[in-house]
Amino acid sequence: MVHYVPNSRKPLENLQQEMDYSRGRPLNPNLDISLPTYVIENAIVRAIARDNFAYLTDYVRKCPTNITQYIYHEVYTSQKPMQKKITICSPLYHAIRENALGCVRVLMQNGAMAFQSSYVLHWGGFQDGEPTIEIIEKPNIAWLADLILGKEIEFSSRILKQMKMANVDFGIPVEVRAQRLQQPTPNSTKTIRYSDAWECIEKAIEKSCQREELANFKAILKKLHSAYNTDKLEPLYMKTKETRPKKISSEQPEAPPN
Repeated sequence: MVHYVPNSRKPLENLQQEMDYSRGRPLNPNLDISLPTYVIENAIVRAIARDNFAYLTDYVRKCPTNITQYIYHEVYTSQKPMQKKITICSPLYHAIRENALGCVRVLMQNGAMAFQSSYVLHWGGFQDGEPTIEIIEKPNIAWLADLILGKEIEFSSRILKQMKMANVDFGIPVEVRAQRLQQPTPNSTKTIRYSDAWECIEKAIEKSCQREELANFKAILKKLHSAYNTDKLEPLYMKTKETRPKKISSEQPEAPPN
């Protein structure tokens, strides 16, 4: 069994210290969102971005318990002012976000959890010299809203097909939490509860899309919802050929250690 150790340049303790500073106090589990232990596995993130499911399959075979392991990843969205997006999420989150159909299939077949929490931190927005950190915690399945907003009905239906084959129950209640940290008045965690995953996805679409496009996106979601319940997803992605280029690259990331 391979054991991965978090990269020392971004240990969990340092991240928690920065959050404690922005919060102005230590973590209170009753008020604040607590981050899980994570590792840094950039090779896996790159492989998923290419939909290199062969590499992911080998990774899962050597490290089966890491299929639900949280992975730290950061992307700078602005230099002046400094802003970045940090994700602490399982491989399934990255596969959904990257439309990596092959990787979604491998993950779902090997026990990935559609309702596992994912954590997204928007870091920046400096005011009076103090950083603002916004934390969002929601299940992997909720990120399907962004896929639908990208007008990827074929990819959405294919991903839903993999979840249907894994018997994922979209009728389970869903909880989304958010918190904004900034001295001197950090907010307590705001919790929103939805009756099921479909409602969570619908509300995310309502929040993000333009008003003139809302009816169209709701119609797409209704079509996906109905097809999922009746197990008739195939017609949604068989009608048109996929035009998106394959993500698999001839350049392979480094092999996992033996």
